[in-house]
Amino acid sequence: MIKEKATVVKVGNGQVTLTIVRKNECAKCGLCGMKKDENSYNFTVKTDEVFKVGQIVTVTFLKERKLTAIFFALVLPLIALFSGVFIGYVIGSEAVMLILGILFSATTYFMLKYVDKWFSKKEGVTPIIEKTEE
Repeated sequence: MIKEKATVVKVGNGQVTLTIVRKNECAKCGLCGMKKDENSYNFTVKTDEVFKVGQIVTVTFLKERKLTAIFFALVLPLIALFSGVFIGYVIGSEAVMLILGILFSATTYFMLKYVDKWFSKKEGVTPIIEKTEE
């Protein structure tokens, strides 16, 4: 579990948009999805609580779901790529290996769009606004 301070930048429709400024120690983590060349990260959290723009909050990221997200986003498409290449190899054509590998891998990325909706509803995936500070 990682706790970070964030600033409320937008409020509306039962959602709060927050921004986190990168610190030196978080450069290697990658849990929030911040790219190496970014200095801040904006994300939206669904909440029923009332917040004001500019308010500082503490956000909790649960690490338990990080490996599951990595599996769906990276490992599953890689498995699909190798499966397509293997099936193409069995058929016996290099062109078929290439086409099936790319097709299988691309299909998993399109499937991720739907898995993402299901996955984001699971507890521990989305950041949680744990407490507010005045």
